[in-house]
Amino acid sequence: MEYDSTDEELKKFIINEQRRVLSLAYKGLFEGKDSEIVLDNLKAFCRYDTTSHVSGDPYSTAFLEGRREVFLHIKKYIEMSMGVD
Repeated sequence: MEYDSTDEELKKFIINEQRRVLSLAYKGLFEGKDSEIVLDNLKAFCRYDTTSHVSGDPYSTAFLEGRREVFLHIKKYIEMSMGVD
């Protein structure tokens, strides 16, 4: 199969469009009077502002880092600009 730059451009366009739609959905979900309360709760629960390291316990560290990754994912889509790349 030959490499075609238009195929790559189309793939990039589709991925960017999917990210744009997701970003709009996250922004719509996390808008409104209760969104700040929910996001603050998730931030604390997911340990966004603290370390996820548990000394001597790699399993707990990995578990807490997974939690933190979820919040980072949500935050990324809320803050994403519409000029996605």
